[in-house]
Amino acid sequence: VRAAACSDCGVVPIGTASRQIGVLYVDCGGKPLAGECWDAVRHFALQASLAVELGATERRVFSSC
Repeated sequence: VRAAACSDCGVVPIGTASRQIGVLYVDCGGKPLAGECWDAVRHFALQASLAVELGATERRVFSSC
């Protein structure tokens, strides 16, 4: 998962392989973001994107029935 960041905030895209649907914004109230925090944010964004992809796949399967 790609992320754009500065020392105290950043954004991480979420979506499917073919379409980005949004971004997650993260900050720590003006405090620097630690490496652990970024790992957790990227993991959350990956999980959110997987859920979106799964939802899109299920809609395609059910709409073809």
